[in-house]
Amino acid sequence: MNQNHLLRAVFSLLLLVASATAFTSPLAWGFGYTVRRDMFPVFNNPTMISGEAAEKQGVVFARAAVIGVVINGDARAYPINIMGLHELGNDTVGGIPIAVSW
Repeated sequence: MNQNHLLRAVFSLLLLVASATAFTSPLAWGFGYTVRRDMFPVFNNPTMISGEAAEKQGVVFARAAVIGVVINGDARAYPINIMGLHELGNDTVGGIPIAVSW
């Protein structure tokens, strides 16, 4: 069997598995794990500190990526390194309730 036939056979097998599982479960794909519910805690109305204080505390650094939000002159920055732990947060910015998602 040459390499092209082998690749076609593997691809056909993958298509068969995909159609059989219908993309319903990572376990069906053989990954052996799923993220359990509430694994990433949602934050609610976090206490904000200045950028300077966050740098001094080692929370963020000068070129850190953030999700920035400005509403009614109220500005917030949600560091990606923090959002990676939570993935979802609820906050009020400029008097407007928002959800922040990563």
